[in-house]
Amino acid sequence: GPAGQRAVRLTPTSAPPSSPPAAPSGLAATALSGARVRLTWTDNADNELGFRIQRARGKGGEFVLIGEVGPNVTSFTDSAVIAGRLYRYRVRAFNDAGISPWSNTVRVRAKR
Repeated sequence: GPAGQRAVRLTPTSAPPSSPPAAPSGLAATALSGARVRLTWTDNADNELGFRIQRARGKGGEFVLIGEVGPNVTSFTDSAVIAGRLYRYRVRAFNDAGISPWSNTVRVRAKR
């Protein structure tokens, strides 16, 4: 081409994942003062775009999405709980190819 111009080949930095990520494991919940619950888990995937966190109230409540964190993040603090109430939590990873199975489910009672 004309002087001073170069052809540049654009290549994606990473191919889209061909399979959904592995499920997180070892989910643990800690009731913190000030009506907060801290969740931690083990990231077993190397191709996730992030993790989705769900919470349910009591023993039979329905799970609802309460948060999402980025790749390689292994904790989340839920500050929208009511002191004295029992909650259940679960986490799963996701990417462009799909979603992982759910982690283990944990139960915790929120503190004041």
